[in-house]
Amino acid sequence: MRCVILAVGLHWDSGNSVSLQFKAIADELVRRGYRVVLLVPGQLTDKVIDTGNPLVFTWPSKRPTKLQDAIFLYRIIRKYRPFSIVGNFAAVNWVIVVGWLLQVKNRIAWYHTLVEQSELDNHENAIVRIFYWARKLLVYKLATSIVAVSDYAMREDLTNKYHVPARKITVFHNLLKTPVDLCPSAQENVNLVCVGRMDYSKAHDVLIKAMQHVAARFPEVTLRLIGSGKRKKDLEEMAKTLKMEKNVVFVGSIKPEDVLMEFAKSYACIHPARIDNCPLVLIESISVGTPVIASNAGGIPEIIRDDIDGLLTPPGNSEALGLSICKILESAELRQRYSENAKSRFLSEFDLGQGVAKIVTWLESQIYEE
Repeated sequence: MRCVILAVGLHWDSGNSVSLQFKAIADELVRRGYRVVLLVPGQLTDKVIDTGNPLVFTWPSKRPTKLQDAIFLYRIIRKYRPFSIVGNFAAVNWVIVVGWLLQVKNRIAWYHTLVEQSELDNHENAIVRIFYWARKLLVYKLATSIVAVSDYAMREDLTNKYHVPARKITVFHNLLKTPVDLCPSAQENVNLVCVGRMDYSKAHDVLIKAMQHVAARFPEVTLRLIGSGKRKKDLEEMAKTLKMEKNVVFVGSIKPEDVLMEFAKSYACIHPARIDNCPLVLIESISVGTPVIASNAGGIPEIIRDDIDGLLTPPGNSEALGLSICKILESAELRQRYSENAKSRFLSEFDLGQGVAKIVTWLESQIYEE
């Protein structure tokens, strides 16, 4: 029985959409007759499943970046002799390097975070940035395949910054299971919602400024900001300074299963990011038929089609963002058209059931490629 090792970012019990996607990939591989080993970080021992299929093991560290994690992976590979090994997030470096040392045939890195986004949020000095770039350059040379979650990431990062040959890159957008029993009822609800960590790249400051334009015309509209992060206090102070406390509500972090309900109850999802790759929050929003107003940046236009599923605005332009929000608030008919298109878009492009089958078929093609 041929074996595949999948290193995921979190345990799927967390409700994390990427981890749920990879658990679905594991289940489909098992259904097709493969042995699957799942590696998850930071779990208690009761999350380990050492019999049956798939097997589940936990890394020694919360983030698998230490030497002990490399030794752990070495032992797993020696024991199960996989034909393919897939790395996500912090696990990518060891998955590719140790996989290369042990001559695993297929060493696959999933590429999630854009270089520009990381630089905007983390503010490393030039020496650190060069080190990270050189390390990734080596890792991607040792990888046999790299999966980008957007065409933008493939073009701007993998091709232009890391010089990865086109033959090694495949694009699979993020996927989500179709929600059940969540019917949008927001036509009579003028709440707006923005979901995301509060970092500079997500541009909550631009959105709060845009809400000044919105509140001037629609004083009863409320924006619900869901999430937390290092800029939360500054953003709360900004909303207070701009006298937007009644229109901008800081909800904080909520359970993943509650996020979809927030989208379903909202008139529109707002995503003003300065740059983003393939934001799952947009896929979550259109999965329940809630239209999106977002910045025309990064991989966002690959999810949201301007004036079809919602509206796209220039990144960093609070006035344009405010005008777009007002445009959809002015017309229930327009909102309904966007809603219907958004739901159709999700079902055709981002539904987990259909998408996972395509990914697993591609993984099989790598396994049997001579």
